[in-house]
Amino acid sequence: MKTLGSTTTSYRLTELKPNTTYNIRITTFDTSNNESEGITTSVKTPPPPDVANLILSPSPYSIFAKWINPDDPDGLGFIGNDLYLNEKLITSLDKNTTTYTFTDLSPNTSYTVKIVSKYNGGYSSSGQTATAKTTIPIEDITDLQADAKYDRVKLSWKLPDSEFFSHVKIYRKKIEQQSFWDQLFGATAVSAATTSDGYTPMFETNGTYWTDLTVTPDTTYSYKVTSVNIEGNESQGVTIETKTPSEPAPVLTGVATTQNENGDYIVTWTSPTKGSVKVLIGGKSYTVVDAASQQVMIKKEDMKTDFFGGYDAKLVPVGQFGTEGQAVQVPAVGKKIEFPITFDDFMKTVVNILSWAAPLILVLFVFVFWRSFIAFLRKTIFVKGGRMKS
Repeated sequence: MKTLGSTTTSYRLTELKPNTTYNIRITTFDTSNNESEGITTSVKTPPPPDVANLILSPSPYSIFAKWINPDDPDGLGFIGNDLYLNEKLITSLDKNTTTYTFTDLSPNTSYTVKIVSKYNGGYSSSGQTATAKTTIPIEDITDLQADAKYDRVKLSWKLPDSEFFSHVKIYRKKIEQQSFWDQLFGATAVSAATTSDGYTPMFETNGTYWTDLTVTPDTTYSYKVTSVNIEGNESQGVTIETKTPSEPAPVLTGVATTQNENGDYIVTWTSPTKGSVKVLIGGKSYTVVDAASQQVMIKKEDMKTDFFGGYDAKLVPVGQFGTEGQAVQVPAVGKKIEFPITFDDFMKTVVNILSWAAPLILVLFVFVFWRSFIAFLRKTIFVKGGRMKS
């Protein structure tokens, strides 16, 4: 009880407990100490202060929380915080900690975070709460591989095991080596593209492979495969670099010649069926046809013959990217060349045969002509009387 003067109209009650209800009764009395019945009121002290500026930053499998600890202006003795997730106590932190990450959460799920501040004497704040929803994950593909041929590159990969996966996007970047000095210092040039990192969009699929049929031989490419989730968000992607080999020289096989009713020559072949075939007559270009046609017509008045009476006409296969194969002699009508052989190949074969047979021929020559050879030496070296000619 506290007695106040007749002119006092306010009073502060101190050393009360936080978050506690108090009944306050005020009475008046006169000079004869006669006291009135008075009035009574109930007051509840507020709880200790909570943390401020609670901010939650969600990711697919975690939530990062940060806050500002209370200043404790009333000197209650702030000692730390209890952190709750969906009303379950997760951890207790000291008074100097202002961040925490809740882990092992489920994606695309709402969570409520509550922070209760603790004070000396066992007092606690009412708690500061905030709600956040974990995001939908974007998981990259795995085991990206590239199989490069001269005219194609096949990419394959494994899809992420996620219910939120939608599809992949495939990008390509052509890498061109520059000068010797640029190569020495590791500089490269990239072809024009539509993305900031130099990649050109090529294809989208929810499958596990894709074949690029727009490559050129002897070229280095970098491929990037990104994942897109059901919300349309795209991952950073996985990259792989590969180089296409040089185009192999095409080979003409199954070459044959016939004549039509006009006497024109129809030259056919069984392969190749890609690229083109160039016709040479008398060593000069006559025409170029698509290899897929598998035939070419040479007018009878345009055909020429060589010294031995054969056709002075050759076919030269040319690959899709300009690589020329070995020339093949146009065979006579009714004959067929299954496998081409060049003049160089013919001469090498002859030389190999002669190198093997020459010693045998020489020995045979000595056995057959040795008597005549000795007689010839005697006639040319010696004269009558056993004296040599001068």
